[in-house]
Amino acid sequence: MIYTLIEALSGLGMFLFGMLYMELALKESAGLRFKSWVKNSTSSTSKSLMTGTIATTLLQSSSVVTLMTLSFVSASMITLNSGIAVIFGANVGTTVTSWIVATLGFKVSIEAFALPMIGAGGLVLVFDPPYKRIITVAKIFVGFGLLFLGLEFMKTSIESLTGTIDLAKFSNYPLIAFLGIGFILTAIIQSSSAATAIVLSALYAHILNFEQAAAMAIGTNIGTTVTAIIGAIGGIPDKKRVALAHFIFNLITAIAAFLILPFLTQFLMGIQGLQNNPLIALALFHTLFNVMGIILLLP
Repeated sequence: MIYTLIEALSGLGMFLFGMLYMELALKESAGLRFKSWVKNSTSSTSKSLMTGTIATTLLQSSSVVTLMTLSFVSASMITLNSGIAVIFGANVGTTVTSWIVATLGFKVSIEAFALPMIGAGGLVLVFDPPYKRIITVAKIFVGFGLLFLGLEFMKTSIESLTGTIDLAKFSNYPLIAFLGIGFILTAIIQSSSAATAIVLSALYAHILNFEQAAAMAIGTNIGTTVTAIIGAIGGIPDKKRVALAHFIFNLITAIAAFLILPFLTQFLMGIQGLQNNPLIALALFHTLFNVMGIILLLP
């Protein structure tokens, strides 16, 4: 039991480090060009929305895009309106991680591609080539490989826990309890992507059923706003307004998704193919309720 817990925490640490390493490599290579692209791509609401989605997809971290947006609004580089739209887009962009994890993380032999990526990237970094672009690609390889290797550790440790956990206990918990667990988990580890990976692992190991996993995914969406709220402390009023807009958007979206959760579950489980593939169904659910939030609140 203790070894399994150590394995799960090690996997989580590796997942978070892989994500951070990839993110730093991308930021390092893009630098000022990336910042100027964000600034120039927020002249309209639709552009801002698209920028938030693309930036989060590339950086694989809605928290980084949110904090970057807060600093741009604080420096009056982008307007309050554009800042809010970027954050709306970031919420959709962050669901891409769910799709990557659900399609690759549980379908393909992770060692088959993660270890060669880490090995190849590591060798390139050891030889320290003079080309900055090659170094960036090598760092992304190492980060991506570690991310999936961490996921493999989380998956196997959670699978082995199923033998020691009485699954019947969870069936008595109300769905709102799972929403709360998702919120607390994300607020603690400061990464909705890592929290979602844990939820997908638990669903894969049959520790959670689809409805419980979906409720946890809703909770992770609220939990991710904690980073923005902390980042807005001591800022100008507009910076605080953007952080508050982020919280309100995620809260209203979460309430709406939670209220129609039984109907969405019935709809997704009724689609042929998804019934036997709850991981893809959860990734689709994650995307659907964030898009629904934009439809509700963008006007």
